Amino acid sequence: MNATHGEIQKARAMLGQMLDQANRLIHFLNYRNKEQLEQLGIPDRTGSILDIKRALTKKILLQNLEKICQDMQVEINSFMKRFTIL
Repeated sequence: MNATHGEIQKARAMLGQMLDQANRLIHFLNYRNKEQLEQLGIPDRTGSILDIKRALTKKILLQNLEKICQDMQVEINSFMKRFTIL
């Protein structure tokens, strides 16, 4: 279970800063014209927005995984309490 928590923390650290800026980046990309985006080195607005949305999806999946892990840990702790009585 500790390995799972480690992986969750690793993913959270990897996505952390990107997630904080995701909605602002989408807004930024949507309100720039093609020439402005090309000057910034962004040739594909749609692809960039999809990448950002993938990061947001990963955040949701990560939160769901964390909740499942917490629920499993509660069940494991409960089992261990009953097991130690034996």
